[in-house]
Amino acid sequence: MTIESSDDDNESKNANTPPPSYRLSVKNVSRQSSPSEGESNSSESESESTSSSATTSGATNSTIYFSPPDTWKDVPLKTVNQLRSDINGLCKYQLKFNINKRMESSRDGRQWQRYVPSKRRGHSGIRRLAKCKGSYRCENPHCDFMMEYNQPNRHHFEVKENKAKCEHCGCDGLFVNCNARKIWEFNDTLGLVTVFHYGDHSCQPSPKHTPSADKVITDMFKKNPKLKPSQVSVNCVVQAISDDKTWDEINEVCESVANDKNNRNLKKKAVREGNVHGHSFEAVGVLKQKTDNRDLHLIHKINDRRLNGNPSYVFKTISFKAKMCMSMDRDGDKLMCKEYCHFDGKVNRCTGFTTLTASVYHPTLKKMENWL
Repeated sequence: MTIESSDDDNESKNANTPPPSYRLSVKNVSRQSSPSEGESNSSESESESTSSSATTSGATNSTIYFSPPDTWKDVPLKTVNQLRSDINGLCKYQLKFNINKRMESSRDGRQWQRYVPSKRRGHSGIRRLAKCKGSYRCENPHCDFMMEYNQPNRHHFEVKENKAKCEHCGCDGLFVNCNARKIWEFNDTLGLVTVFHYGDHSCQPSPKHTPSADKVITDMFKKNPKLKPSQVSVNCVVQAISDDKTWDEINEVCESVANDKNNRNLKKKAVREGNVHGHSFEAVGVLKQKTDNRDLHLIHKINDRRLNGNPSYVFKTISFKAKMCMSMDRDGDKLMCKEYCHFDGKVNRCTGFTTLTASVYHPTLKKMENWL
């Protein structure tokens, strides 16, 4: 069985509406579908195109193919490095992609549902389709957001069990359906992906964070860990203006650094990269200054690998046990010169470090004593 789209339905006169209905013709089956059975609306036809097989009475399973609609026939193909965060309307783009992360380069600021595989006649590579998730809108005229900004809240909702509540007033949000669609067609040979988009979004886009912008923000936090996430946004915009960039470039910078939540996550990441397990050698250094007044061996020596590249460690004991250690010199004639030293390691006491404890049998005390 093969399902094909008719060519007479492939033309769209309105660039902002989804492609027209597909007329399906079924071949090699015992029962022919009537025209009414073969017609579907645009969303149904696109979702049907994602199926990998179909079953018709008296027919075996086979792949479903849809021929490419002519909706984008007169739309110019734009070659870009990344998609706009507010992608909208009828458009198509082509950009490079990493085969190991094929969806990474074609991200935008829209909230898409989980993509589904799709096929069409004329394209043999990977093809994927996604529908917009839609959005919520607060209808409460006395909402704090409405009173403050003179427009309904369309961003801040707490969604639980398919129910959304406004974070400002607690009222139920009204779901607003969005009919926009996005299609990916991958050419693994050339390393290019063509993105087709149609439909006008009823939802608001989220700021898109490009890897290059994230790297700049992360480097700023590494150089100045005390920098606040909100200050990063201002610094990046001021720097863009100082560099005499165009307004389009300045707007892109604003979009990429406007999300304080993302900036907070990048700050945490920068701190972890500088100090992987979150340990503070600065705090240990302050503690050592205090304990040195009591006993120089309580924190005998510390090393931070970021300073010299050598492994990080903290060496601690007490003066009494340090003297006991000196009496274990095998070339000497002290009481414990013939005793063995035993080491015990624990890996779950301090994250990222192995805690070594040295012990020795004390002949006088007749028991094992820890000296490290």
